[in-house]
Amino acid sequence: MKQKITVLILLIGLSTIAQTKFEKGYILKKDNKKINCLIKNEDLLSTPLSFKYKLSENNKVITILENEIKKLEIYNKVAFERQLVDIDRDINYSDKHRRPKYKKESILLEILVDGKARLFQYNNNSINHFYFMIDSSIIMPLEYKVFKMKKYLGRNLNYQKTLKEKLSCKKGELNSNIRYKKSDLTKYFTKYNICTGSFNKTYGKETKKGKLNIYIKSGLAYVKIRNSFQNKLFKPASDSDSQIIYKIGMEFEYILPFNNSKWSVFIEPTFSSNISYKKDVFIKYIKINSNPALVPKYDTVSVNYNSIDFPIGLRHYIFFNDNSKVFLNAGYNFNIPLTNKITYENILIKTEKRNNYFLFIPYLYFNSSQL
Repeated sequence: MKQKITVLILLIGLSTIAQTKFEKGYILKKDNKKINCLIKNEDLLSTPLSFKYKLSENNKVITILENEIKKLEIYNKVAFERQLVDIDRDINYSDKHRRPKYKKESILLEILVDGKARLFQYNNNSINHFYFMIDSSIIMPLEYKVFKMKKYLGRNLNYQKTLKEKLSCKKGELNSNIRYKKSDLTKYFTKYNICTGSFNKTYGKETKKGKLNIYIKSGLAYVKIRNSFQNKLFKPASDSDSQIIYKIGMEFEYILPFNNSKWSVFIEPTFSSNISYKKDVFIKYIKINSNPALVPKYDTVSVNYNSIDFPIGLRHYIFFNDNSKVFLNAGYNFNIPLTNKITYENILIKTEKRNNYFLFIPYLYFNSSQL
């Protein structure tokens, strides 16, 4: 038998735009014009190519490209600053060179830590670089590169040497043997600033963790069975009467730790109760004994079916406000029949599983505590 896979299609046709809050901040343009405004905090993993802002709550939304910005800050949340830096965009693990191939570029960097020692990040698709600056010195890269050796991949960890030489503190021990990760480097620079008694400000939130939600779900479904065996055993197709069946299951949803918790993955094993169908179906006209008149012949078809579904997919939330949201699902549903019997005149018929499409409709949720 063929494995039945139901493809969940991402619903289209909704014109509503996901609404993330606009928060107070400012934008300093390249011409040094400062705009105090409300900036949309997208909480993206990579450095944004553009930003949306409003001059006030009731004004229209304006888009500004990152190459127009000298500095941007959402107060106490996130900040970006344009710097002329050495950057290696040639990310190739087959490269045998240990040192990065730097070129000078003016790019917008995210400020992770501000103080005597400042930490910056540039993250764009596969490129992820960190930079630092002490007091008003020239901004420098924290050098890291994966390169090809004869039998395996090597790693250039020069950033650890730089941390030990440039950012050490006599009052306390700082372990420079850390990962080339945002969380590790942020903690290191924060400890350095505190150790040297200087001003320290950390932007953004701590490294987020995903959230697991578990729901018990139940519901009713309105079903109808269509007989389509006319090409095999009997000619006409016929439908069963409409039936209501119940469904019960559990959903395991993992909220992904970025983009303001708008994305999640889920699995929802669900049991469907028995679907039954029994009907006398016209087959053909026959003669009985020597009677020349034709009489109709009927045979009985019966169906018993129940199953467990395993939908696995991706979910995207759209927030209207603090109290309501909808979501869209896309993924695959694996259907496992528990009872799958079709009989025709006491003969058990084997059925094939077929691929088909399935839609998940978005649901609207209200926060009951706010009603």
